[in-house]
Amino acid sequence: MDTHQFFIDIAKTCAKQSTCMRRAWGAVIVEPLTRQIISTGYNGAPRNKDHCNEKEWCLRDELNIPAGANYEYCFGVHAEQNALLQAGRNAQGCILYLYGEECATGIPITAPQPCFLCTKMLLNAGIDEVIIKVGSSFVSLDINTLYETYSKELFKNYSK
Repeated sequence: MDTHQFFIDIAKTCAKQSTCMRRAWGAVIVEPLTRQIISTGYNGAPRNKDHCNEKEWCLRDELNIPAGANYEYCFGVHAEQNALLQAGRNAQGCILYLYGEECATGIPITAPQPCFLCTKMLLNAGIDEVIIKVGSSFVSLDINTLYETYSKELFKNYSK
C-alpha cells in the first residue's frame, strides 16, 4: 500500500470520531523519515464540553453561516489543532495528513485544506507540508505558500 494512502486512511478513521454535524475532519502528524505517527486529531467541541451532535444543534447552521467562514461561531476545535495540541514540540519538521468529508452524505471534500487559523498554527509548530487527496491523486500543500495565498486574499482590498 502506498504510504500516502496509508496515512490518509488513518486520517479518515480519525474523522469518524468527529462530533461536528456538518463536516468530519481527521488529521495525522507523521515524522517523515521514520514514518512514525506523532499524533492524531479530529474536529469536535473542547474536552468536557457539550458536542453539537449530542445537542443535535449547530450554531453555524442556525445562523446560516457557509462552510469556510466565521469560525468564531463554531464550538469545535479543528482536527489540525487537536493533532498539534497532542504533538506539542514533536510536530516540528513533520507532515500533516488531512482528510475531510460531508457528514450528511459521507462524500469526501473535494479539495480539503487547512483554514487560515490552522495554517498559522501549523507554521508556528514547524509543519512544512500538508498532504491531501484530491480525486485519486495526492497533493502536497506547502504551508508557506498556503499562508501567502490566504494573506493575499484577506488583504487584497487594503492598500498597505
